[in-house]
Parts: sequence; C-alpha cells; structure tokens
Amino acid sequence: MKLAVEVKASGRIHSGRTRSLKALQEEYVIGRIVIVALEKHPRRLDSGIEVLPWQNFLEILWSGGFGL
Repeated sequence: MKLAVEVKASGRIHSGRTRSLKALQEEYVIGRIVIVALEKHPRRLDSGIEVLPWQNFLEILWSGGFGL
C-alpha cells in the first residue's frame, strides 16, 4: 500500500488546500492520503483524504498502523 503524507501547520484544513494531494491521487494509485495538522480531531474530507492531529498520526505511526 502506498501512503502519501503532507504536514501543515494549520488548525483547520479546508478542501481548497488539498489541490496538490488531489492531483497526486489522480496521477498515481495511492492507498491512503493523510494530512497531519494541528486540528483537534481526526476527520475525513469529501475527497477521502484523512486529516489527523499530529498526536494521532504519531500514535498510528509508532504502532505500525500505516503498514510501513
């Protein structure tokens, strides 16, 4: 599974800020796309892109949850 990660120093991610990831998603087959941000709660955008607070991202990463 391919994983794409983008880190943003923003407290709220809007769909308009995901243009580059959407382009990547159209160009390649990627299993999971994650934006790591300063948000308080994990959520999924309409495009299927996950938005994770940095703490959640690190917990998943350290537990091997991304399959890397």
